[in-house]
Amino acid sequence: MKTMLTVGDLNLGSYYLGRGRNGNVALWDGDVFLVACSVPQRRLTDDGKIVYGPDRRAEMKREGHFDTEYGCFQPFVEINEGKGIPYQDERRSSLYCESLVV
Repeated sequence: MKTMLTVGDLNLGSYYLGRGRNGNVALWDGDVFLVACSVPQRRLTDDGKIVYGPDRRAEMKREGHFDTEYGCFQPFVEINEGKGIPYQDERRSSLYCESLVV
């Protein structure tokens, strides 16, 4: 069982698995979590009302670290992104790898 990580436990630029209002995976930017989520498309009607349609789009939301007074994201585990083993062929992009050690 994992307990919630404190702000002092977090590493800048790391991804975390947790629980949030908008999603359960987030990137810590040193101030807030950036959470990728899917939100319903909304539009304004002629009479000024906002209506939500069935279509969704990807969006980034900013969520503070959870505490008893405020906050939206509870980080529990830092995600290990692993270490990429590069391709032997140097012509391939350095952004990708032949395999990943986790």
